[in-house]
Amino acid sequence: MKLIIMKKSLLILATVATLTACSSESVRESIAEESVEIGFSAYTQKAVGTKADNSVGLEKYYTEFTVYGWKTVKNEETGANEDQMVFNAQSVKYVENSDSWTYSPKKFWDKVASKYNFYAAVPVGENGFSFDENAKIFKLDAFTATGKSLKVEEAQKPNASASFKTVETDFMIADAIERDMTTQSAKALVEFKFKHILSRLNIGVKCDGLEDNQKMTLNSLKIGGVKNSASFSEDGRWTNINNAVVLQNEGANGLSITADNQFVYQGLLIPQEAAYEVVSLDGTEKGNAPYLYINYSIDSENFYAYYNLAALFGATDGESLMFNEGYQNNLYITIGASAIEFDADAYVWQDDNSSNLEVNESIKEN
Repeated sequence: MKLIIMKKSLLILATVATLTACSSESVRESIAEESVEIGFSAYTQKAVGTKADNSVGLEKYYTEFTVYGWKTVKNEETGANEDQMVFNAQSVKYVENSDSWTYSPKKFWDKVASKYNFYAAVPVGENGFSFDENAKIFKLDAFTATGKSLKVEEAQKPNASASFKTVETDFMIADAIERDMTTQSAKALVEFKFKHILSRLNIGVKCDGLEDNQKMTLNSLKIGGVKNSASFSEDGRWTNINNAVVLQNEGANGLSITADNQFVYQGLLIPQEAAYEVVSLDGTEKGNAPYLYINYSIDSENFYAYYNLAALFGATDGESLMFNEGYQNNLYITIGASAIEFDADAYVWQDDNSSNLEVNESIKEN
């Protein structure tokens, strides 16, 4: 059996939303003819490039996001600067079949404000982020990732796509923005760049070298030893990571494997380290680190194998595979009549490095 590993690193698209800000009622009344209404646009931007040539709409992920915002104004009596909230969990919604976003009630820039501060995330509220108004940070308390995968019928595509939506909630936070109102472009659109805080694992399977009358079937695919419980806050990131579980896509069981790559698993995971450990092919020694189990059949003959997950991405003794925030790891499995081949990517939209590993045997079930 032959195992070929290629490792790359690319940045998962960061989602970008644009937002403008607001004004007090008193200012709106006095400078009504000069007031500028807040408008929104939203798109997803990669690590490099411009909106025109390197973006996709935020609506590919979500059609609604939440904004918090403050303006800084001078107290008329004391002369001291004070912050006044103008957006309090404001819902901003996508206008279907357009490039527009809307919200209500409308807000306007305050001509006498010295600055604005904006914060945004998705989703917020029940089953989503909470927002600490004092620290100005988003949090997730006692979060458990299900590791659920796309349904097979949704996953049968030839290449991993940034717009794939998994069953797991895709949590995103925008970079906080401070707008200096003394600049010439103060009332320009405020650009929110949203980023994924989870990591993603994609696994694709295809067959190679079968006779025309042979049939290959995927019986089971599991990822064991993955930790799925943690807490998150913007100031401390992910903490209390624990509770190792076995993840699997039961919907892929019985899938007919073809010569075209099919993504049989696409799940969002809590960022964590997957260590290299020795794993026996028959699974009698699996260690404590994340591992891959695959069971398939060629006609009526069954085969199975266990692999250390980090090793499939080129890790060796003393090394690890990192499931980082905003990164996705892609594992492409090619099953032939005589060998299984792996082509593995760890990427975030820019090349990192490559490595190769060979495995020369597999286990046949009696």
